[in-house]
Amino acid sequence: MQLVKETRWSRQYEMDDLQTKLFESKFADGSASITVAELEQEWGGWSPLERADFCQAVTQARFPHLGDILRFIMKNGDVASWESVANSIARNLPAEEAVPFLTDMCKTAPVGKGAKFYQALAVSRPAFVRDTLMACLNRTWADSRFLSEDDVFDWVANDAVCLIEYLVQLGQNPNTLADKYKVLVRHPNNINKQSAISRLSQFFPGFIRFQGVDCIDDCVDRLGADGAGAGVETPGS
Repeated sequence: MQLVKETRWSRQYEMDDLQTKLFESKFADGSASITVAELEQEWGGWSPLERADFCQAVTQARFPHLGDILRFIMKNGDVASWESVANSIARNLPAEEAVPFLTDMCKTAPVGKGAKFYQALAVSRPAFVRDTLMACLNRTWADSRFLSEDDVFDWVANDAVCLIEYLVQLGQNPNTLADKYKVLVRHPNNINKQSAISRLSQFFPGFIRFQGVDCIDDCVDRLGADGAGAGVETPGS
C-alpha cells in the first residue's frame, strides 16, 4: 500500500494491484487536532476541497469538543460538508439538536444526494422517522431523472434503494414496497440493478438473490401480490 496524498487532516493510500484507495483520518491516531477557536478563524479561508477533507476526517476525532466542532459545521457548512458529518451528528449530538437538523436535510437535500442524510436520520431513530423517509422516497420516485440510462450510475435510484433499505430496517412492511422493488430490479443501468438486488433482496427472501440478471424479469413477474414472493424458487436455493 502506497501513500499517494497527505494533507493536514488525512492520508490517502492506494493499492497498486487493486487500484483501491484508502482514506485515513489523522484525527483517529491523534496526529491532527483543532480547537473550536482555530476552526472559527480558519474556516473562511479554506477551499471547498480543504473543507471536504476536514469534514471527512474530523468524524474520527475523539476529543471532548467534537460536539462543538459539529455544531460549527452545521451552522457554517454547505451540503457537501453536512453529508460528510451527518452520521457523526446523529451519534454525537443530543437528539433535540441532531434530529431537527437531519430531518430538514432529508427534506431539502437535492434528490440523488440525500443517502447519507437518510442513513443518519435512520440511525437517530426518532418516532416519526418512517414518515419522513417515506415522504423522501415519494419525492425521489417522482424525480424526472429517475431510471436514467444516460449516466454511469443513477444516483436518484440509489437514493430510492437506500430509503427502502432504511424503511424496512425501521419496521416498514416490505409488502408495501414490493412494487418499487420490482421497478428497481429492472433498472436499465446494470450497476443500479445489481445494487438494488444485493441490498434489498434480503427483504424479499422468496424473490431473488443475485447471481446474474437473466432471470430477473421472470422472477419479477412471479412475485406475488403480497410482495414476499412466497413459493418462488430462487437461483441457487
